[in-house]
Amino acid sequence: MTRALRVDTDCFSWKLFQITRTFLLVCLTRICLATRGVESGFAALISIIKDFDPRMLNYDSIFSVGLSARDARIIIYSVSLFFIIEIMQESGMSIRETLERQNMVFQWLILLGGMFAVLLWGCYGIDYNPVDFIYQRV
Repeated sequence: MTRALRVDTDCFSWKLFQITRTFLLVCLTRICLATRGVESGFAALISIIKDFDPRMLNYDSIFSVGLSARDARIIIYSVSLFFIIEIMQESGMSIRETLERQNMVFQWLILLGGMFAVLLWGCYGIDYNPVDFIYQRV
């Protein structure tokens, strides 16, 4: 199909298109999973598009959906870390190979630091129940 349309698949815009397409498909799938089915998923999607208000995107609005300041910081730190790792990998640096070349003590510090971060930030409060998955909603 790309040959017939003469689409250059070796450029940034093609990569951006693929990333955007995958992101939108994942979002649509998650909306359908979070609702009671495809019909209510499309109704929710139409409601999201129809009732969109750019004023909702301010920083204070995240607290109205149940996030605390601690949760917001965790999200910001995590996304920043993933962004930095992605930039490093896109520039040709292999994180795993770089860590393998380091001293064993540094490797263990990174590993234990990551495990500590998961344990420290992994507790989501008193009401958090790890068996309450989105798929089990009725």
